[in-house]
Amino acid sequence: YVAIHTYKLGTFYNTFGKYAEANGYFVDALDQFRTVGYENVPRIWIYLLDISNFYYKVGDLETSRTLAREALTRNDPKEDHELNITNTIALTSQGMRDEDEALNYFFKALKAAEQKQDSIWIGIISSNIGGIYFHREDYVGAKPFLETGYREALKFGDLGIALGSVILMASNHMEVGEMSAAAQCLGLAEDLITKVD
Repeated sequence: YVAIHTYKLGTFYNTFGKYAEANGYFVDALDQFRTVGYENVPRIWIYLLDISNFYYKVGDLETSRTLAREALTRNDPKEDHELNITNTIALTSQGMRDEDEALNYFFKALKAAEQKQDSIWIGIISSNIGGIYFHREDYVGAKPFLETGYREALKFGDLGIALGSVILMASNHMEVGEMSAAAQCLGLAEDLITKVD
């Protein structure tokens, strides 16, 4: 397919930070995929998700969400991309300040991650949910998700996610007057800062 070659050129330029050029190739690839018909492109959800992630990175959240939704409808469950696609929809929704939709998709992703016992995704998604609850000032609701995000991130060695979660945990404790617990979390954060690249 010419469309796949065009997509690959977009990916090449994206890899090297040439976003304007990448965008041009991705727009052309999407037009070509539509002309051929998404249903006629093997594994189309992978191309749609990758292009969606590009638009998320450059800040075009509406396009990113639209493409991720399309990828989700065409995803083959055997390919195991549902978590990534669902998380992308949630992140774009969160970025567009549609927190209810973000939570809806984060919870769908969390359920799938728990069924697969995928601690990496459980940690990432839990941290995202906890962050939304924290910003909504639902400190009781945020606490278990932030704790899970922190614990699971440490388990799989993502110190950046662990650091973000523990800092939010400290703020969460402060908001409810638990200063001793907040100080403990800040101590953990200080230790993580020395370990994060």
